[in-house]
Amino acid sequence: MTSMGARWSTISASTLGPRLSPAHSVWLLPEEIDLLADTKTNIALNPIGNLKTRSGIAPIREILNAGINTGIGCDNCCRSTM
Repeated sequence: MTSMGARWSTISASTLGPRLSPAHSVWLLPEEIDLLADTKTNIALNPIGNLKTRSGIAPIREILNAGINTGIGCDNCCRSTM
């Protein structure tokens, strides 16, 4: 398993796993994708929310290539962009 690094230092390895589904996952580093794959952590992508908040585009190809179970979420997609 890869090292968690500074960004994940507050999350214990036991927190990650198939019962966790972090949302958005827009700014994942390659080593973080490896960590999520190694721990069989799921991901819930929220493309409409990311589009409306202009937060970025998740590295979908890399996530899928790593074999991470991936779902599509929708948070506040009916919300106005005002």
